[in-house]
Amino acid sequence: MSALTVTRPTPTDTRTDVVNHWVRKSAILAGVVTGEAARALCGQSFVPSSHGDGSAADTTASVCPLCESVYDGLLP
Repeated sequence: MSALTVTRPTPTDTRTDVVNHWVRKSAILAGVVTGEAARALCGQSFVPSSHGDGSAADTTASVCPLCESVYDGLLP
């Protein structure tokens, strides 16, 4: 039997191939339960999924810059 090494990401690690989007909570729930596509603030459509631990966001990925700028514009 060989040894298995598991590397956990640190908070300073970021993924460049995946970004988190701002989406309405109801759209995330519908997507996870029914497979319905959700539309992010930036306009991108995708089917939300869980990461197995119950979280919907990938903590090692950055936030979509366009979603972030739209969200910041919505704040009073």
